[in-house]
Amino acid sequence: MQSYQSTLTRENVLARARALRPLFAQHAEWADRERRVHPEIIQALHENDLFDLSLVKRAGGPCLPMISMIEVVAELGKECPGSAWAFNLLQGGRGMASAIPPVHAALFKTGRELFCGAFTPNGAMTKTKGGWRISGRWPWSSGSLHADYGGGSVPVRDESGAIIDTAMFFAPIGEGGLAIADTWHTAGMRASGSNTLVSDDLFVPDSGVVFNSAKPPVEALYAVPGIEPRDLWPLTVILPLGVLAPCMGAAEGMLERVKAIFNSRGITYWKYANLADSQASLKILGECQLRMESAWHHVRHACSIIDDVATQQPVTPLQRAQVQGECAYAMSLLRQIAQDLLDLAGSSALALSNPLQRLWRDLNTGSRHAFLNTTPSIELYGRELVGAPHNLKIYDGSFV
Repeated sequence: MQSYQSTLTRENVLARARALRPLFAQHAEWADRERRVHPEIIQALHENDLFDLSLVKRAGGPCLPMISMIEVVAELGKECPGSAWAFNLLQGGRGMASAIPPVHAALFKTGRELFCGAFTPNGAMTKTKGGWRISGRWPWSSGSLHADYGGGSVPVRDESGAIIDTAMFFAPIGEGGLAIADTWHTAGMRASGSNTLVSDDLFVPDSGVVFNSAKPPVEALYAVPGIEPRDLWPLTVILPLGVLAPCMGAAEGMLERVKAIFNSRGITYWKYANLADSQASLKILGECQLRMESAWHHVRHACSIIDDVATQQPVTPLQRAQVQGECAYAMSLLRQIAQDLLDLAGSSALALSNPLQRLWRDLNTGSRHAFLNTTPSIELYGRELVGAPHNLKIYDGSFV
């Protein structure tokens, strides 16, 4: 691989994201209509090294904390949550691939490669000389139209057909590699382009396959020389935060827009010169702002478990359940915010020319992702608090 060094720092990363908001806003309608991120946005993200958010230091990355990733994705999500969602999955996949030595050595050629993928085990794999023959379909692969490589989780079976392990593979997208099936037709988060990756007896070398059972125990990682914070991020803990980040941006984007019309927009048929003259409207707005601040409180605390705790010692079952619960509770607050703000903005907010309806659609779609199903996630935290068995497959290691 050619030498690569990111220019991102903790001090400049959020400023770069803020500077790109006008570009995200300019192309948001196009991205929603075409169900992909606009090429100019992809180019600008590359030029500003923002795809390096979770890239490990040994691959030229900036070694940024989790909270930086959440803040950047949320900032971009204020204008186009779907594009921010795709960006988040692409940079996250890139960071994960960079942290796996054989994958990094085999697939990183320029240092700027982008990765997408899906974690739900699917398909089948058969051993062959030098690698594996893999077939299957992996839906919900966000950002696939912009990725160089795709990945999928595959069940590993013994001779009787019983599942004995799971493996994650990485392969090029395009001719001679993974195909993309156009399956992403949704009400919201359309710009994420979360289509289906398809493999038909594709050869993947051993260097592109990582077995779940071959991973070292978490406790053992802390004794490995040169270990980095990104290596210690627990997948089961970072997944709900990744889903939450663009939705945080969607709610904040709605809040900004509704506050901006409070002193100029009246309430049709009612005796108010503007929304600010209505005490009821002011109360709702104040509650939305407080919910937003509360959501950020829970997000920052959840990130601290990754940035401060997980980098020093393995997170406990209670801590990982707390992250899941806090993310789910924050998401429930975002839904309340979006609904109340739409009520304040009135039916004109549902005009296709009004960005509020797109932000509302994106939030309501993204907030229902299976990784952060609100009620079961909060139930998970309650179960851990009283010592009841957990209710999440991924915690058993049987999911990825």
